[in-house]
Amino acid sequence: MNSWMITGAVAVAVVFSYVFTYVMRIAAPRLGLVDQPDNQRKLQESPISLGGGLAVYAAMVVTFLAVTLAATAFGPWLATTLSDQVPLLVCAGLLCLAGLWDDLRPMRSWHKLLLQIAACTPFLAFGQTISIVSFFDFQLDLGLASTPLTLFWLVACINAFNLIDGLDGFASSSGIIATATLGVLALLSGNVAIAMLSLITCGALVGFLFHNLPPARIYLGDAGSCSIGFLIGAVSVQASYKTAAVYLIVVPVVLLGIPFFDTFVAIARRKLSGRHFAAADREHFHHCLQDRGLSNRQALLALSSLSLMLALSAVLTFVYQNDLIAIGTLVTMASALVVFRIFGHREATMLISGMRSAATFRRKDQSAIAVENPDAIVIRLRGIDDDAPAPDRQRDDQAA
Repeated sequence: MNSWMITGAVAVAVVFSYVFTYVMRIAAPRLGLVDQPDNQRKLQESPISLGGGLAVYAAMVVTFLAVTLAATAFGPWLATTLSDQVPLLVCAGLLCLAGLWDDLRPMRSWHKLLLQIAACTPFLAFGQTISIVSFFDFQLDLGLASTPLTLFWLVACINAFNLIDGLDGFASSSGIIATATLGVLALLSGNVAIAMLSLITCGALVGFLFHNLPPARIYLGDAGSCSIGFLIGAVSVQASYKTAAVYLIVVPVVLLGIPFFDTFVAIARRKLSGRHFAAADREHFHHCLQDRGLSNRQALLALSSLSLMLALSAVLTFVYQNDLIAIGTLVTMASALVVFRIFGHREATMLISGMRSAATFRRKDQSAIAVENPDAIVIRLRGIDDDAPAPDRQRDDQAA
């Protein structure tokens, strides 16, 4: 496939997405797809249209179908290779519909989780699973655990990406960086179909971003964040299924490093403070940056810069086949954010304090048991016969 065809496909996706998103901006309020301000977490000045994810997905499907038809001119093998991605698009469509329903009528967290699992099932049914995990030249054959672990990976990507969709332009910018990186790496490894799908997704997100930059005029909504998160996770699974390259485990983790780190900190914060892990709050990464005085655009620029840095480390990891580059970059970034009290410092302090308290309580508890009733402890440890009288009984008999 020539580079001009790839470039043309991306350009078509951008145009379709821009037009579809513009139409959705007008139609969404009439359909009841709006995000209302609540003066707590949603601080926009007026209601904002939802359903941008539906426009992005529609642009992806239309562009992909057009490319598949055009690919017949290059031979049936290419059209067949592209058509192999249909199960992935079907699952993304199911997640888009489920997210759209949640945008209209918010669901409980466990209802959403069940729908996400159900939507991923067709993808797993076609044997698209992570069979071998490669990390620092160590390979682990997952065997029967491949399917449940692949499902866990997909659901984790979906929810991690969904969690960052709280700042104008951030989810779409992160998606652009991740899909562009995966597309380039797929081209370098010879996966034409995966590269085409990734870059088409990137183009669709670029077209949407024109409407989503601060101040946003439309949001992705759950319809977009869930489907894009799934596509990023599923593309990495498909690539590993076809090539088993080393980067395919490390790269997606690093590309979603900020969403994953934000998710980990959020779960830790809610658990340590006694709240439900799915409880909403206004303490995510982008909220912390805004609370430090950054505007929406400045916060978006800062987060996008970090994402680009992680993407560069992912590319270098693939080129030099060294997982340490990506993991070292991710750990260094997370540590710097905590140490300089930008994000995660309070949660780290709570976690360390809780661990110290638990250790202190355990030592005190063990000391109390040791001195409370030494005779009883000796009896239990020695396991004396049932016929032997207990010490208290012997003293009572002697007194009598």
